[in-house]
Amino acid sequence: MNISHKHKLIWWAPERTGTKITRQIFWDFDFLVFDPKIGDELSLKERYTSHFNQIPEKYSDYKIICNVRNPYDRIFSIFLMTTYENILIDKNSYQNVRNRFNEWVLGVFEPNKLAVKINHDFSVDNINYDFFSKWTLEHQKPDFFVRMEFLSEDLQKLDLINSTSLWNKEKIDFLLENNSLKTKKIISFDEMYDFDAAKRVYFFYKKVFALIPYNPFSFTKETLTKNQKISFLHDIL
Repeated sequence: MNISHKHKLIWWAPERTGTKITRQIFWDFDFLVFDPKIGDELSLKERYTSHFNQIPEKYSDYKIICNVRNPYDRIFSIFLMTTYENILIDKNSYQNVRNRFNEWVLGVFEPNKLAVKINHDFSVDNINYDFFSKWTLEHQKPDFFVRMEFLSEDLQKLDLINSTSLWNKEKIDFLLENNSLKTKKIISFDEMYDFDAAKRVYFFYKKVFALIPYNPFSFTKETLTKNQKISFLHDIL
């Protein structure tokens, strides 16, 4: 758990949502990382970000900041991390990556009546199912979201940042522009999804799409017809 007692804030840090850059920014804002196994707290500079999302009762009055990312983009990023981590991807790999990705999504997310659940029988090396299931935001709504797509803009809205001189916009903009995940990005997530794979991701993260909100049809660059949109949102999986 990432926590600031000074500001009475808890920072939720879902994997693959810009948390490495956010961590560098939060170094200067009195955030600590609590290790539940040891029971101690160290600063973000001394201990890596926690992806733990449970809150002890004694901190129930602390507000929650949560990083977030378009679920379609985040799921594709997790796929690349687990499947292509050390493999160079170029445009020539496009169709192969796309096919493998959609097979992977259909293997991980399976229909469950009118919903979607994680298929725990589907195994992929180095995959952590907590990446998926613990960030549906079904049980508790954060007080403030930091969207990866608008990270600098959203962070500046936080009271702890906009009330201090510690914010260095030039430094933050430099970090964002030179982020390796951005500069090395060859294939965009909205070129990758088949209709059925996107539908499963949407239904699994329906609460996230509604809360931010994110566009349910952002999985594709194609213009969908009205009937396609209705089918996507309402047809039984």
